[in-house]
Amino acid sequence: MKFFKALAVGSLAAGLALSFGSSAAAAPSLPTAEDTGLYGSQDPTFDGVFRQGLAISGLVAADRKVSQSSVSWLLNQQCSDGSFQAYRTDTEDECSVPDPETFTGPDTNSTALAAMALRATGESKASKSAVAWLRDAQNDADGGFPFIKGGDSDANSTGLALAAIRGAQSSSKNKDVLKRGQKYLKGLMLRCSSPKDQRGLLSFQSDPKVLNELASAQGALGLLTSLPSSPTSVSTKGGAIKCSNGKTTKKPKLTAALLAGLKKQLKKNNWLLPSSFGSGPDVSASSYAVLAMTSAERYGKKVKKVLKQIKNNAADFTQTDGAPSAGALGTLLLVSAATDSNPRSFGGVDLVSELKGSVQ
Repeated sequence: MKFFKALAVGSLAAGLALSFGSSAAAAPSLPTAEDTGLYGSQDPTFDGVFRQGLAISGLVAADRKVSQSSVSWLLNQQCSDGSFQAYRTDTEDECSVPDPETFTGPDTNSTALAAMALRATGESKASKSAVAWLRDAQNDADGGFPFIKGGDSDANSTGLALAAIRGAQSSSKNKDVLKRGQKYLKGLMLRCSSPKDQRGLLSFQSDPKVLNELASAQGALGLLTSLPSSPTSVSTKGGAIKCSNGKTTKKPKLTAALLAGLKKQLKKNNWLLPSSFGSGPDVSASSYAVLAMTSAERYGKKVKKVLKQIKNNAADFTQTDGAPSAGALGTLLLVSAATDSNPRSFGGVDLVSELKGSVQ
């Protein structure tokens, strides 16, 4: 249960890193004296930076104060080249060399979440350094982003990296990265050979090309906005994929088709996306979908139905082994801000107090 709960606030790429066995990471590390300011009491080995990024971004979105110790914890985790590992027990040590074979070293998911959180708190220098590292991590061959630099591209890592870069200052370099990343995601789109209610959604990677709900939601986030989310000017019209003899009759518009696909899957599954790991409804993936949909200002009535189900599951989602789950609380704070919901009573949960009370 702890394994799957940790995945609920991370990406599929991070989940794969854990599922590939003990070689994927060192032995779990309990929080140390250096962890003053870290949100959540659970083992931070696999998600320390990721959950801190969500927690900080969520508090900023809800217009709540972030303690300096929490920002300092994140800054201290940054590697000299601007990247972030999932967690460093001793920040005096150099960061590990990226190794896509063992899934160790700095990763794009942690770096993206940290970059967005640091930007939100005014730590522009550190955020720009993280974004620069992300740009360099983009794969030249296909324009996608890998979980570990040098590895194979995947939709989840690409979506999160694009979200971080989209929130950075506009520049020719960033625009080029966004364009190539979007092209990669378009190549993962399910089209006429897939069931009608899956068309427009994304697979995790190009092989096998099968529906992945979390990849679709995080991909949509990166195509539309950053964290904390804000309205976008990206066109979301013309989302229907029309087919004839198993082929599209015209070029599909990626963002619009992806949003339309998410709406269909949400409706089909009682307004919560199913877990990509086969473990029931996925509140995290559904939350990313809501952030994308509200940013595009589309499907207002549908968003309300998803929001109701997220609130119904908030109490369970925000707890791990009887303690507040910082990543989940940060995620729901982002959702509460995007939907103008009360963060002090979100499905009966005081998101602000629970998160602030979890800080070490």
